[in-house]
Amino acid sequence: MQINILEDDIIQQQKLKRYLVEIMQANNWPHQQISTYSRPEQLLANLTSRGTHHIYFLDVELKGSDRKGFEVAKQIREHDPYAIIIFVTTHSEFLPLTFKYQVSALDFIAKDQDAKNFKQQLENNLQHIVQQFNVDMPLDLFQFNTPKANFKIPFSDILYFETQPGTRQIILVGMTKRIEFTGQLQDIATMDNRLFRSHRAYLVNINNIEQIDKVSNVIIFKNQSTCLISRRKVKALISIL
Repeated sequence: MQINILEDDIIQQQKLKRYLVEIMQANNWPHQQISTYSRPEQLLANLTSRGTHHIYFLDVELKGSDRKGFEVAKQIREHDPYAIIIFVTTHSEFLPLTFKYQVSALDFIAKDQDAKNFKQQLENNLQHIVQQFNVDMPLDLFQFNTPKANFKIPFSDILYFETQPGTRQIILVGMTKRIEFTGQLQDIATMDNRLFRSHRAYLVNINNIEQIDKVSNVIIFKNQSTCLISRRKVKALISIL
């Protein structure tokens, strides 16, 4: 799990982080890291990969704006429809606004409750997330984990990885989603023998290939998506298939 905290009160921010660390350690729940932010632009500038492993604890009231947290949540949701968002605030009367902003928050945690109940509500949320993650987790997952990107996706959902030569930006194109992240194709190619480098800009999942068009030098996938294949790679791919 990748946990992000947006809280402009440093004392509240560090208390929340401390509670989360204690809960994670007590339950032996794995997490990549807990990142803290005091300003919305800091958090938004660090949005990288997507998925249900990304958890955001957002304060609603930031720097005098009593709804800034909702605006940040909306931007997170536009970037990542699978992210888990939890609001932490003293303004419980703002709860109905989560529906207005259409951010699908998991919970609304009151800061002004006693420490025991506050921590228990945090643990209940994390337990729900961990249980749901384990229920939904297929056995055959592709997992990518670096300091700049972390996600898991069913391998059967992957069509291909695409990059622009000379850059480190990669787009994973799947049956049901697209994930943008930072990395290198040559590193990903070594992660699973079902991945084939068909072109300098493409790495394909051979299990989802429907056919190869040798005239146009394109690969056609099961959902009729296409990507390029170098002419010199056609023979090698056909032999694998």
